[in-house]
Amino acid sequence: MYKKFKILFFVFFISLSLQAQELNCNVEIDASNVQLNAADKALVTELKTIIMNFMNNRKWTNDVFSPQERIKCNIYITIKSMPAYGSFDATASIQCARPVFNSNYESTLLNFFDKKFSFDYNPSQPLDFNENSYFSNLTSMLAFYAYVIIGVDYDSFSKLGGTPYFEKARNIALVAESSSGQDGWKQSESTNNRYWLIENFNNQQFLGWREGMYTYHRLSMDKFIENPEQSRKDILEVLKKTKQPLQAQPYSILIKSFFVAKNGELINIFSGASADIKKSAVDLLKDLDPLNSEKYSAILK
Repeated sequence: MYKKFKILFFVFFISLSLQAQELNCNVEIDASNVQLNAADKALVTELKTIIMNFMNNRKWTNDVFSPQERIKCNIYITIKSMPAYGSFDATASIQCARPVFNSNYESTLLNFFDKKFSFDYNPSQPLDFNENSYFSNLTSMLAFYAYVIIGVDYDSFSKLGGTPYFEKARNIALVAESSSGQDGWKQSESTNNRYWLIENFNNQQFLGWREGMYTYHRLSMDKFIENPEQSRKDILEVLKKTKQPLQAQPYSILIKSFFVAKNGELINIFSGASADIKKSAVDLLKDLDPLNSEKYSAILK
């Protein structure tokens, strides 16, 4: 009987390990610019653990992930002020990456800076969440980014594979916009916020660009070791297709975020190319991403 129990326990343990949650999220909170008393410091420490647990211990999809398949991501929160105990005026940087096959390299998929990451946290209340209801700005923002992270990861492995998760993130944004009154969800306040990020991901004008993310990562980066020249040509074609959505929405936060995440990677990719590919890449990159124009000149050296 004991032996049978051991076997059943082992099978159960293996079953759990094969159904690991989707995210492997690291959380850092910087409160160095704020005067904190002992209670405030303890609250910030607790908050970090609570956020990590919320992101990492929740099942966000119906898919089965092994532990090594979990999506690596980071949330860096900078507290600007604490108007009251448990009230945080903050910004956040949201990042995620995926491994490139046959290498030790990880390609950044998202690097988004949220200027309006403000929230209240009450340690006596659990972080409840339901995508169709509004409980708090903190849980809405965290769930929103969880689905965005999963969406960009899935888009990189299958054509438009992230669609259901971008739709969930959009629903969270709509519920929060109508229920919270908080900044960051509003269409009218800025072109650089959560509303416009998820609007772009769900906009029909960006479907071709999103399909290009599959070509970029799965058909090019994952095959770069095998055939670097062909991979560079394929990535160049993806960049050319970026012109159309950028013309439709010149201030697109989605395209802007892409180049924030990718400018260093693109420089490394094209620095080893033939002279004609280098020239084409630099001209195109300077046109698409003028803010990093000087950086792209390094490709020609």
